Formats: sequence, structure tokens, C-alpha cells
Amino acid sequence: MDFALRQPLRPVLILVALFLLVSLACEATPATDDGGEASTAAPVTDWMQIYFTDPDDPQADSLRGGPDKDLAEAIRAARVSVDAAIYELDLWSIRDALLDAHKRGLSVRVVAETDNLDTPEMQALIQAGIGVRDDNSDGLMHNKFVVIDRQVVWTGSMNYTIREAYRNNKNLLRLRSSQLAADYTTEFEEMFVEDYFGPFSPANTPFPSFTLDGVRIDVFFSPDDGIQAHLVDLLMAAQESIYFMAFSFTADDLAGAVLDRANAGVTVQGVMERSQYE
Repeated sequence: MDFALRQPLRPVLILVALFLLVSLACEATPATDDGGEASTAAPVTDWMQIYFTDPDDPQADSLRGGPDKDLAEAIRAARVSVDAAIYELDLWSIRDALLDAHKRGLSVRVVAETDNLDTPEMQALIQAGIGVRDDNSDGLMHNKFVVIDRQVVWTGSMNYTIREAYRNNKNLLRLRSSQLAADYTTEFEEMFVEDYFGPFSPANTPFPSFTLDGVRIDVFFSPDDGIQAHLVDLLMAAQESIYFMAFSFTADDLAGAVLDRANAGVTVQGVMERSQYE
């Protein structure tokens, strides 16, 4: 088993425990945006676009042109509604896009982590009259996703902060699917409308598994869908290789499955955040 230590890392996103999606992402050829901006976008299918941050790009120091630019533009193009689950916010591009949508009369709703409500950007949303509900609990509201017009989902490992968009290696996905949007809207409304967070969240995803353009999509939310057990099953089914990237890896069951497959001759390679590994 090989582990490469890098600071920082580019993590694999398991947005819906979708390993076919991850596989497609790895095969896609990143294309640098015109003008050498601080992100790369890899077109995979008509319904999916993948963006990677690029902190090594000289343009990253300008704090412009990262994946937040594309998300902000999508929010500004919204016609009906924007629902955003935000763990942390200090990107003015996202703040201004949400404020603009609100001023245009769209339905704009935000679910936030209580511990991160005090940023000027989040306070600006609240003061503008945008509905913001925080989790008000010891656990973390760690989601980062945006649903636009109940048709398009933006999600990924990137928090909506300068650090994440321009200093760390992160990813952002745009997924065009009314079924995925319904899944994420259901999860959003559990929090925003019902005030169900963490262990109180019911397992009621309307489309837990479906096929889109020949790709099977399995949708899991934590903690209600027992994601770890599904990941163990997927890992144990590996016959040739397992490649993973993770900021932190402390799950014994996942480690046991990876070791089992490595001992069975499966190639295992991982990239981890150095500060979490040592």
C-alpha cells in the first residue's frame, strides 16, 4: 500500500458515493479557463462539470477566477430559487451573488453552521433579510451545496472561503438533474423547514438510486443513510485497484476493508493531508 503525503491535498469527492462519477472525473482531461485563471474545469458529460482549484497558479494570488466565479455566475443566472447549505462563507463573490438573487425577488434560503455565523459575509445575508437557519447544535452542519431552480446542484469538497478556493486543493461539481435536485432539496428542507439536523435527519431521499445517461447514481447523506457501511461494501468488492484521497482518515472499518483488499493483491494508493497523517 502506497501513501503519498502532500500539503495540501486534492481530495476525491464522494458527493453521492458515486464511484462511477469519480472514475469519470479521473479520466477527464482538465482544461484551463481562458486567461489562465486559478481553476480548471473538466467537462465530463452534458449533465456534469467538474472544477478543481489550482493554488499553484500565479493567478490564485489575485483571489479571482477560482471555481467560486462559476458558482457565482450560476447563482446570478437563477430565475426562481437558490437554496444553499453553507458550512463556512467569506467569499464575497458568493455573498454578492446571493444578495443579488434576493434583490431580484428570487426565493433565497440558507442553512448554516452555527459556529460560522459571525463572518461579515454571512451577517450581510442575514441583515439583507435572507432566511438563514443554523443548526444550533454541538454537531457540525458540514454540507456545502447549492440547488438552483430545483434543477441544478452544485456541490463538492470546497467550502465557500478564500482559503478553500485559492489556497487549498479542492473540487466543485455542477450536476444538472431534476432527480438529484429533488434529493438535495429534500435534505435542505429537512434542515431549513423541519429543523432536523444530524441524527434527527430522516432517511427519506426521494431518488436514492437512479440512472442518468447510462450512469448509475446512488445518493447517500450522512448520518441518516449509513454511508460508511456502503463504502465498506464498495471497497470490499474491489478486484484490481483502490485509489483514494482524503483530508482525514480515522474510520477503522474503512481501513480494515482497504487492508483486506491490499492483502488480497488489490493495488491501493492514497494521498492524505500531511498534518492529519503524522
